Amino acid sequence: MESEGATTIMKGSRFGQIWHNRAPIILMVIGVLCLVVALVIAGFKVFEYLDASGRYQQIEELAGIDTDTQQSIKVIEEELLGLDVDWEALRAINPDVVAWIVIPETKINYPIVQADDNEYYLDHLFDRSSSKVGAIFLDVDSSVLLDGKNNIIYGHNMNDGSMFADITRYVDSDFFDKHRTIYIATPNMNYELQAEFAFVCDAGAEIAQFDFADHEQFSSFVTGFLAEASVSRVEDVNQIDQLFCLATCSYQYYDARTILCASVVKSYEPT
Repeated sequence: MESEGATTIMKGSRFGQIWHNRAPIILMVIGVLCLVVALVIAGFKVFEYLDASGRYQQIEELAGIDTDTQQSIKVIEEELLGLDVDWEALRAINPDVVAWIVIPETKINYPIVQADDNEYYLDHLFDRSSSKVGAIFLDVDSSVLLDGKNNIIYGHNMNDGSMFADITRYVDSDFFDKHRTIYIATPNMNYELQAEFAFVCDAGAEIAQFDFADHEQFSSFVTGFLAEASVSRVEDVNQIDQLFCLATCSYQYYDARTILCASVVKSYEPT
């Protein structure tokens, strides 16, 4: 008669044998399931990227902005962009639109919106549909006319290179020098900007200052960030009267941000 201990040992031995025989199959099934889940997640992200890209392409067509052709790039360079932006068509889709930004020879060609907070457009497209791609948006405390001393514009750094992903490339001096010209059109004023410097900081960096007692205080504010610049072409900080800061996530370290700062070269009212 078997003792209870012996029975337990035999059962354990049989279980071990069964596991030994079936373990490869079980592990393979688990592996396949993990792969399927990973593919589903990746497929969803790809679909989200493609869907957002298609929607923004439609917005470009409605606005009359197309930087995919040499002709339109020539028009941008000669006429300072935006003379033919169809603001009424854009407002019909989203009345939050305040501007349009183009950086030639990059993927940056988007409308700029401004909401009642800095959260909504983190996960909503220009047409207000839900998407992690988000939209390019102006800080809630920046002047809606983009005529403030410090104008901060945010956008995601997407894995497919869309939105503000190209901003992270400005820490490379060669890329910086080849893409210094930036155009921003608004219903009231068109701007030609020139990239001045780029730096990497953490998410808590205090770049969101909008009120300055005088130009000296503003210049001191700019100088503080110049000290952190990865690339700078600033010759005289006192010559910068107005700053446009383009901000996006980057991956130099946890919660890093890349900030590209540009100043106004030309501005005039659109015809």
